Amino acid sequence: MRWIAALLLAGVLTSPLHADDIYTTDGRPIKDAQIEKATYEKVTYKPRGVSRAQEIEANRVERIVWQRNPTLKRGLAAFESGDYAEAEKRLKSAKSLANGAEKGYAHYMYGLCLYRQGTGGNRSKLDAAITELQSFVKSFKSSKDFYLPIAQGALADAYMATNKYSDAEKVYKDLAGYGARFAPIADMGRGKLLLVQGKFSDARKTFNTLKGSSALSDSKKIEAWLGYAKAQYGLKQYGPAGDTIRNQVVSKAKLAPIAAQGYLLWGKAELDGAGSSRTKQEWAAIRFMRAAILAGGDQETHIAALEGAKSAYEKLGNQSKVDDLKQRIARAKQG
Repeated sequence: MRWIAALLLAGVLTSPLHADDIYTTDGRPIKDAQIEKATYEKVTYKPRGVSRAQEIEANRVERIVWQRNPTLKRGLAAFESGDYAEAEKRLKSAKSLANGAEKGYAHYMYGLCLYRQGTGGNRSKLDAAITELQSFVKSFKSSKDFYLPIAQGALADAYMATNKYSDAEKVYKDLAGYGARFAPIADMGRGKLLLVQGKFSDARKTFNTLKGSSALSDSKKIEAWLGYAKAQYGLKQYGPAGDTIRNQVVSKAKLAPIAAQGYLLWGKAELDGAGSSRTKQEWAAIRFMRAAILAGGDQETHIAALEGAKSAYEKLGNQSKVDDLKQRIARAKQG
């Protein structure tokens, strides 16, 4: 799932210098807007210099950039750089300061920050993320907050990370009930659930349907292709999985985190299908290192990519590379 930027300061009056930006799916941003309300159905705002509020359908909004909360801004910057400890501190403060339409985003990002820390093996952070995201859903469900669907997706991911598969399934069922627009997103989640349970044939069928869905945005279709490739990999179809990643994911992904996951999977498929081929082992190492670079603040993908590269170089007998990667992995795990 992938991240909406938001920068906002509570208690500061809106001005042309401290307004919000709405980026639309048609590529026409609405700059310096004062957002009055944001739900997963529509966003209500006042354009710069206009006193009368206007509305835009939420399915036309790609992302919102909140710009009035420096605490939230600093927390987001720390989050994107992978400094989750600093991000947690800033975002916890930001959610208590947030007002109005920004409040849901601040709460969601705090929960997401806890989840990201938990994916590194910290169970207490995962449990805290579940508690925070559950609280978010309870607090913002009635208001149909703009971030509610993606927050529920993050909650389902946290449930899956703690092997609470039935709880994750309940979240996806709830999400599908929000309307036709969210049904394929819920199906995407169910596909991920099938993957983590090792039901690769069923997952492949699910993602095969989703990758051709007209209800999904181009970026979501790329995620569906990535899920399809993961199912192929799980079925030990290493060559086809690599072809899918090359042709449908890394060549089309506009978001670095998705491309990073693609290169990571490509490296795994290349290495597992390499046999004794040194050429394929070398290409696997290259794919892994590309994934590590693109991962950015995604610590889980970054570490997995470095570990994959180390495995490739171990098979190649390149001990200097192996030693270097051991050090890099240790530093990455230390944060």
